[in-house]
Amino acid sequence: MVNLNLSTTVLLPALLAAGATTTMVFSANNGMFAKITDMVDNPAITTMPGTDGAVPLTREWTGMAAVDRQFTVLLIFFWQLLDGRHPAGTLQAAHFFGQMGAYWTLMQLEAKREGNKRRIIAYTTLIGLVYQNMSVAITIPLWCLAHLLTLPARPTSTTLTAALSIDPVEARILPWAMTLGYILPSVAMAVPPHALALAGLPAQTQHYLATAWQVFPFWISLSSALILRPIFTTTTTTPPSTTPAAAPTKPTTTTTAPVHLFALLLATIPHATTLALSSTASFFPSLFHPSLSASLHPTAVYLPRYSSPGGAPVPLATGVHRFLQWDEAISSVASVVWAATVYLRDTGTKGGESGTADSGIEEYFLLDMMKYIKPEIEV
Repeated sequence: MVNLNLSTTVLLPALLAAGATTTMVFSANNGMFAKITDMVDNPAITTMPGTDGAVPLTREWTGMAAVDRQFTVLLIFFWQLLDGRHPAGTLQAAHFFGQMGAYWTLMQLEAKREGNKRRIIAYTTLIGLVYQNMSVAITIPLWCLAHLLTLPARPTSTTLTAALSIDPVEARILPWAMTLGYILPSVAMAVPPHALALAGLPAQTQHYLATAWQVFPFWISLSSALILRPIFTTTTTTPPSTTPAAAPTKPTTTTTAPVHLFALLLATIPHATTLALSSTASFFPSLFHPSLSASLHPTAVYLPRYSSPGGAPVPLATGVHRFLQWDEAISSVASVVWAATVYLRDTGTKGGESGTADSGIEEYFLLDMMKYIKPEIEV
């Protein structure tokens, strides 16, 4: 069944088009793509741009030319955010790290629900590898659109509960898998070169760490399958004699609350810390060097910029920063549209009036969060 509504016919398609325009077209306009392509195609360039020849450019990774080329493109792109020479881009990347981690956690949670297991949206590892090589501003609206278009007919309260149910073991694994497969690789690639040097590691170590991070969806999947699932399956095994014969599976606070709390903290901690630093630079500029204070101003860090056709090329780091700003802005709006649409559908709310008492994903989220405030609440 194809679900046609305001979100699937207007809002998300518009966001998808906006994502393609603001990342791909704008980056072509400001010369970012051309600069990276020229560097990759020119074998005479042997050092990272903007490092005054201090950091070698790694070009060989797997021995497969096409794969090595793509890894080199991604390395040059992300290096602009890692080397510390563009503070605004680095701070915005730290903010986006938390938001993207929260998206990915919730996308995986949806993929693991019983009602979604055989749908296209459940292939999160493959989807993640695609969006690592394209743009989150394109793939997140596309995923949201696919999710909403392929939703089954609006269920009854009973069938909705069954569709939202999730294996408790999988729910317990997910935050740990995100920690091992996403957070730790992200922290590792952000370690400054001088810290790696103190540990006796060559400067190019950061190149390998940054390249390994590009396939974080694979690391999440691998850590779940090889490390976490065997551990949690063993530790959560219940003796057959104590297992109810026909206990219905439903999302409860004990099943989804830790995952929702993890996603909430993953989004809010980087948001709060980066915004606090940026606001401090705005309100107390005397605490910073003048150039650093200007770079960390909230408008410089977070406000996306328009790149007009035929405009003057911008520095590579600036182009990368603009790409990431639009990436985060479009994907965030798409996530809100998706969440609101699912909420309205599953709670029966229409035109601002409350309908049936069916419980949707967001209602479970709110109840989960209330559990931490008032433990006696039950779903």
